[in-house]
Amino acid sequence: MSETFVRESLLQERAGNKVRCNVCARRCVIPIGGQGWCRTRENRAGTLVTLTYGDVSSQAANPIEKKPLFHFYPGSWCYTVGSWSCNFGCPWCQNWDISKSASDGSEFISPQRMIELTERSGCDGTSISFNEPTL
Repeated sequence: MSETFVRESLLQERAGNKVRCNVCARRCVIPIGGQGWCRTRENRAGTLVTLTYGDVSSQAANPIEKKPLFHFYPGSWCYTVGSWSCNFGCPWCQNWDISKSASDGSEFISPQRMIELTERSGCDGTSISFNEPTL
């Protein structure tokens, strides 16, 4: 795994010699060297790090009607990106190939680059999709 995608996680707390991840409702308690249920957070020497910062699995320009907020700004387009893994276990998942896979570390997109791609594509906004977005 490339260190490009590794950042200290903002939502963590010490739990003895382990770290509790506070990103989602699972609140995984992760031992040193271990990963949470979603495999996007890892305890490195007592510090929780994200392994997928800016790590994009999928990207596309989509009509807003395809999103859960389809009543918001009808007719607009969103530049949509997704990452890897997921903290859900939905048996009907249509994106299982990325939501149940570890990162392949193929593409880093910074927040600034996301804005550039959105503007270049002519989209009116952005969205995070294809897997659970808080990760």
